[in-house]
Amino acid sequence: MTYLVLHVRDFDFKSDRNDERVQGSSVTYIDLTAEPEKNERGCSPVKVSVKPNVGQRFTTVPGWYQLDFTMRSGRDGKPRVELVGAKLESPADFAQSIE
Repeated sequence: MTYLVLHVRDFDFKSDRNDERVQGSSVTYIDLTAEPEKNERGCSPVKVSVKPNVGQRFTTVPGWYQLDFTMRSGRDGKPRVELVGAKLESPADFAQSIE
């Protein structure tokens, strides 16, 4: 499915809890097909953290991306959706849409 990726921020820091290095990217995107809740208008952005190899795939932002998700077992066996792949379909040119 195609999503509008608005922002990507890479991170690389040392965890305060266990002194381990934490690397990845924070990806903010919009699903334009999602129905808003009754008390909402417009599209609510979603933010997810991804592993470094996935974050590197966002070469042009903002852009329209085919995003691939998978289901993993999370805390206490609860399902957790994870973003595992991204492919650029086309850049998003907001300046063009204003004209």
